[in-house]
Amino acid sequence: MQTAQEQIQILIELGLNSCEARVYIAIASVGTCTAKSISKSAKVTKPDVYRSLKTLQERGLIEKIISSPTLFKALPVGESISLLLERKDKKYKLLREKSRQLKRSFRSGLVQLEPQEAEQQFILISGKEAELERRRKETKNAKKSIDMINSWKRFPQTAFFYAEDNKVALQRGVKIRVITEEAENNANIAKFYEDVKKAGFYRIRYVAFPLSAVVSIYDEKEVIITTSPTASFGEASILWSNNESIVRIMQEYFEMLWKKAKPCKRKGKKSLGLEV
Repeated sequence: MQTAQEQIQILIELGLNSCEARVYIAIASVGTCTAKSISKSAKVTKPDVYRSLKTLQERGLIEKIISSPTLFKALPVGESISLLLERKDKKYKLLREKSRQLKRSFRSGLVQLEPQEAEQQFILISGKEAELERRRKETKNAKKSIDMINSWKRFPQTAFFYAEDNKVALQRGVKIRVITEEAENNANIAKFYEDVKKAGFYRIRYVAFPLSAVVSIYDEKEVIITTSPTASFGEASILWSNNESIVRIMQEYFEMLWKKAKPCKRKGKKSLGLEV
C-alpha cells in the first residue's frame, strides 16, 4: 500500500504542487470537510489551504458546497487522475509541436553554424545525462574507430550504458579497442565480451597499474577526456576537443598503453581469451 508521501508525489508528478496535493488528499480521504479541518489534516496553513482550494476548484478537482460552515468535496480519485493525465498529455503534445517548430525555424540557421562548430576546439560538459548524450553522439557519428582508456571503477557502468550504441557501431564496421585495469574479478566481464564481440571488432586489454587518465578517441579526430580519472561515471565533468595536437597526443598515449597491455590471466589458469 502506498504511503501518504508517495500519493502526494504522484499528484505532484501529475501537475499539482505540494500544497494542492496535500489539500486534495485530505478532502478525498474523508469525502467532505471544512477548510479548518483540511488545514489540520493536511498540515497546511489556512492561507495556503484557501489558495489551493481556489486552484483545485478552477481545475475541476473539487467542488464547493454552500453551507454553514462551507464544505468542500473532492472529485473521485479515478476521475481526478484521468483529468490530470489528459491535461498533461495535451501539454506534452503542444510542447512536442512547439519543439518541431523550433527545429524547423533553426534548421537554416544551423546549416550556417556548422562551420563554426567545426572550429570549436574545447568544450567542457558537466552532468551525467549531458555526458551520456555526448558520448552517444560521438559513438553514433564514429566511422572507423573508437579507442578507450577506462578505469576498472568506471568500466562496468560504461559497458552497460553504451552496450547497444557500441553494438550498432560495431555492426557498421567501427573497430572498438578498450584498455582497462587488471582486477580480481575481470572474469565477470567475459560473458559481456563474448556477447558484444559477435557484433564486430571489439577488443579489451588490461594493464597491471592504475590508469592516470580516462579517455575516448573517435576516428582519431575527436577526444573526450574525463577531468577526474578516479571519479565514478557521471561524477566528473568531461572535456571534448577536436584540437589536432590534443587528439594526436591522446592517440599516441593510447597506442603506447595498448602495446604494454595484455589479456587478463587468472592465477594458475590460461588467458581468459579476451584477445584474438
